[in-house]
Amino acid sequence: MSFQHHGADAISYAPCFYENIGGPFRGPKRDLKGAYIACLGGAGMFGKFVPQALPDALETGAGLPAVNLGQVNGGIDFMSDPDVLAIAQHAECTVVELVGAHNLSNRFYRVHARRNDRVISGTPLLQEVFPTLDLSDVHFTRHLLTLMQHIGPRRMETVIEELQQTWLEKMQGFLSRVPGPVILLWMGGERVPERAADPSSRLPFVDLHMVVEVAQSAADLIVVDAQELGGSRAEMDLPAKYKRQLRFLPSAQEIAVAANQVLHRIARQGFVTTPTREMRAG
Repeated sequence: MSFQHHGADAISYAPCFYENIGGPFRGPKRDLKGAYIACLGGAGMFGKFVPQALPDALETGAGLPAVNLGQVNGGIDFMSDPDVLAIAQHAECTVVELVGAHNLSNRFYRVHARRNDRVISGTPLLQEVFPTLDLSDVHFTRHLLTLMQHIGPRRMETVIEELQQTWLEKMQGFLSRVPGPVILLWMGGERVPERAADPSSRLPFVDLHMVVEVAQSAADLIVVDAQELGGSRAEMDLPAKYKRQLRFLPSAQEIAVAANQVLHRIARQGFVTTPTREMRAG
């Protein structure tokens, strides 16, 4: 999978690998022998189309290596990989970007173990509930869920309930296996919604009840509301096919705000070194 793009704002992601984990991750590679901050999540944590990823900002501000384990198409299934989890288990502090409830295996469909946005197969339950659904040209979760919503809006409610319950169970299971302090980070483009039923949103099907529930198992929760930041998003010199992805990704400003809030929380709680300075949007 390629993360490179061409144009005036081309970014080098310095792809790297960690032992036993399918990657690549955004580099440079960090040393796991000493103290470090573990950063897990999806494309927002990876820092796709952003010059300075959130882990890099944390590293600069905290004076401690920050391991970027963000995966562009990663969901909870990837974060729960035993080798990924092992890195978080040995961290001084773990920052987890909350991800959508669409990219995970459930009773209706199975996703790729690493590229969690890829649909591997439907299940007998999917065939039972949506007997007319043709999966021959369906490869991605958003596409599948949009088709399901179009075919049977009422039946889709059952699917959403399944995804939300699975998300809760998997997130709580993940958090129960991380012994150190965990900071949860919401970068959904808006405040956490009371009801989330749109597969085209940045974090599909994750609502306020779910976030509050999992936050009880974490040391802290940070919510970044892009609508409160104001200003327009700077357009990068990207091909059209990449620009369409921007609405699903946090901006450099959101990431800078998130990094500052994380730095203040970990300093206040005594998780790591006191932050040295504020981060500004790149």
